[in-house]
Amino acid sequence: MQTNPLQVVRQAQEAGQDPVQYAVQGLKSGKLKLSCEDPDHPDNFPRNMFIWRSNLLGSSGKGHEYFLKHLLGTDHGIQGKELGEDGDQKPVEVAWHDSAPQGKLDLLVTLDFRMSTTCVYSDVVLPTATWYEKSDLNTSDMHPFIHPLSAAVDPVWESRSDWEIYKGIAKAFSGIAQTELATVKDLVLTPLQHDSPAELGDPFGVTDWKHDAGR
Repeated sequence: MQTNPLQVVRQAQEAGQDPVQYAVQGLKSGKLKLSCEDPDHPDNFPRNMFIWRSNLLGSSGKGHEYFLKHLLGTDHGIQGKELGEDGDQKPVEVAWHDSAPQGKLDLLVTLDFRMSTTCVYSDVVLPTATWYEKSDLNTSDMHPFIHPLSAAVDPVWESRSDWEIYKGIAKAFSGIAQTELATVKDLVLTPLQHDSPAELGDPFGVTDWKHDAGR
């Protein structure tokens, strides 16, 4: 949501309402908005991004130059005009901004054993152990089995296994949380789970609750 879920819970408690009902009423009335309704709003895009084994800038994300311009705010090779400058058709269910934000991220951290394109552009690269330097599991969507890997040698130089790296991050965050964060309640949005009562309650499909006044 555009409003921090922690803040939504606090507002609901101040109003003496159940957070879930408060959020439902807010979404229906328009007081609360989903981030997908205005993705370019400063409250709706991330400032910190941690990437694990994904070459987002080199292959996974389609539109490399646009990632450089809008996500990182660095040199890019875009030559075409913005959609609005050409007078092309614009989306009607998403808020339009004539000037799209550039450099959305403040911090980009990548965990990988390859010096990928994403690593090259990252603020921090966490070197992880590669094959047979750690105990691991490989899976595939094309085969009904898993491939267990056993460590044959220790990780080289300053690299660690993925598990050890995440343990270190969790330990550091836990230490910061003791002094920087209070005890809070969160509100988590989840989709309708398959074969659950929520899904089965809509036998003819889920209608557009936002634009259907009867929902």
